[in-house]
Amino acid sequence: MDSIPHGFIIIIVTILVTRAYTYYLTNMRVIEEKVLLGRMIKETTLDKITDIVFTQGLIGRIFNVGTIYIHTSGQASLV
Repeated sequence: MDSIPHGFIIIIVTILVTRAYTYYLTNMRVIEEKVLLGRMIKETTLDKITDIVFTQGLIGRIFNVGTIYIHTSGQASLV
């Protein structure tokens, strides 16, 4: 009996986690929604944002994905 290769499982999990995040940008705030097993919503108003950092490695450039860090005053980072 053949087993599923570990690399295939890692790719599937990575795709699911990547697609779990949705960002909404309005004229008043930024909203991050994560829907995987549960649902989590973070939001901040635009006037509290102090810095935005975007990182993307070589694989990220190939697959057009990256990481966004939104730094706010007096709060933890929205990612």
